[in-house]
Amino acid sequence: MSPIVDYDRKLHLRVEAYTDGQEATFLIADDGPGMEPWMVEDINCGNFVRRKDGRVHVGIENSYRRLKYFYGEKGSLTVESELGQGTCFSVIIPIH
Repeated sequence: MSPIVDYDRKLHLRVEAYTDGQEATFLIADDGPGMEPWMVEDINCGNFVRRKDGRVHVGIENSYRRLKYFYGEKGSLTVESELGQGTCFSVIIPIH
């Protein structure tokens, strides 16, 4: 089994935050290996079922559920990713 993380490769992170007066948006992006399309779809649909390969995203699931608990449908966590191109998470919360 090959490692998922290449510890010899430098990874760059970009963190952005802005508001439009109604919502606060936080973007967290990297230039890592990206995610499989099914993983992106599962996260964006709020589906955190353990897969046959044993992977489960506890931290992402916890963040998603807390956003929904505190902000309902006004809070969101979404991801965009392409294999070999990196990943970008977007977290949106209402200000009021």
